[in-house]
Amino acid sequence: MKLKQFGLLTAASLALVACSNESDPVLGGEDNAPKKVVLKLEGISQGTKSTDGNTTDEGSKKHSVSLKDVAIFLYADGGVIYEAKEVGSSASEWNDIATTGITFDNVDPAVNKVMVIGNYDNLEINNIFGAATSLVNTKAADLLAETISLKSQNVSAQESDGQTTSTKAVMTLFGKTENNITDSDGDGIYEAAVSIKPIVSRLEVSKVSCKFVTPAGSGISQSATVEVNGIGLFDYYNTMTLGGTALTQLMDATKILEPGTSSASDGQYVFLGDAADWTWAYDKTESSDYSNTLQGDGSEKTVEMTKTAGGSATFAYNFFPVTSGSTIDGTLSDATDQVLANIRLRVKVTDGAESGKDYVVTTAFRNSAGQVVNPEPGKIYQFDYAFETTNIRDNWSDDEIKVNVTVTTVDWDIVAVTPSF
Repeated sequence: MKLKQFGLLTAASLALVACSNESDPVLGGEDNAPKKVVLKLEGISQGTKSTDGNTTDEGSKKHSVSLKDVAIFLYADGGVIYEAKEVGSSASEWNDIATTGITFDNVDPAVNKVMVIGNYDNLEINNIFGAATSLVNTKAADLLAETISLKSQNVSAQESDGQTTSTKAVMTLFGKTENNITDSDGDGIYEAAVSIKPIVSRLEVSKVSCKFVTPAGSGISQSATVEVNGIGLFDYYNTMTLGGTALTQLMDATKILEPGTSSASDGQYVFLGDAADWTWAYDKTESSDYSNTLQGDGSEKTVEMTKTAGGSATFAYNFFPVTSGSTIDGTLSDATDQVLANIRLRVKVTDGAESGKDYVVTTAFRNSAGQVVNPEPGKIYQFDYAFETTNIRDNWSDDEIKVNVTVTTVDWDIVAVTPSF
């Protein structure tokens, strides 16, 4: 009896093997053999000392973002991650990123896509992303749906020049192959070229100025004193998925509270307050670092706020853009009439008998043709915050009166940190 059962079991096993061999390609065929994949990142240049200045500086690298490390994920479209690797500037392969490429041997034949995340170490530290290798055998779609906080995209760190510190240093760069990787010349090597770019847009205010104009009715007089107390981001989304498909947590006047508010609930903060979790979103200008008092003299003139040292002030904030086909707080958007995240000023006006009253100024963004600007990831939007006394209002939650400013759009350069070995 035991022999008979053994024989039946053996026959069943042989039948299964036969079925398997019948439906699968011949061993060693193109679809069943391990792949060799060579990855090269496009648009990356190797950094050298003193090439990565402030964004407003002159020179070829004035709009550069630093690349300090990458995480590379090889995965199957609609499936799992088969291989993952982190490469930092101290690795021997770092110099190959933009030249010969990085080679992966014995790659599972199911792999047909490659995803690259630049400055991945920042996500591990500030968004509790796991080590890249810990994501092997997890779904690639889950990684693309991972939520990123805007705070993590406004971390101040050292740029690739080794000298300058700014929020351009560790923002997330992202890219993936749109089409399946292919062996274009039949040599058994699959080539993957990936372009990465920042997932955020960036606003840069190069200077702040006020034009004192003749008031309409009981408006602010031309001889008033306008004191700029602070500037910051407003009407922005606080979280976005890595793939950019969903944005949540709109931060508007219901979440960003007027300066002087005694307390804030969870998910709220006081503008220009002292909450450590939110100081990245604004800059106070009441300190001795700024000449922030703009004085009218009864004539129509423009007065500019300056830094007391180091020239004009540049205020910079990275933000998540709304793109076509993404969802905003669960609602599908076609990005039509989606304006940039706003920048808001807080000013104190002393006008005649008025001892000092707080006001607010909010921007509206246009291009040189006067059209509303729809933000795109990987773009810098630069402008001068030039407002008039007629733009000043005292209603914190009312955005009807806005300053129309013209923005200049600039693309990023991506500069890799010079290898340290």
